Amino acid sequence: MRNERVSIPCNSRNAFIGLNIAPNNAELRLLRANIKERSGNYDEAIDIYAAVLTENPSLDIAANNYIALVADHRADPETLARA
Repeated sequence: MRNERVSIPCNSRNAFIGLNIAPNNAELRLLRANIKERSGNYDEAIDIYAAVLTENPSLDIAANNYIALVADHRADPETLARA
């Protein structure tokens, strides 16, 4: 029997299935935020990035994406100051 790598498409369905199994997985949450961002759900993406950063403040990619989205899609002073 050969060991073959199975490629699982990186889509929203698979991300949500994974999050049901491992709801605190930072990588899956970042994937979900990215999917939300690409689909135009900026507020949801910002909220996910913020939650990930609360638990994992050293994740540079989460910080970068959070700051970029806030700068582009939010104008409230509280969120801008936090970014």
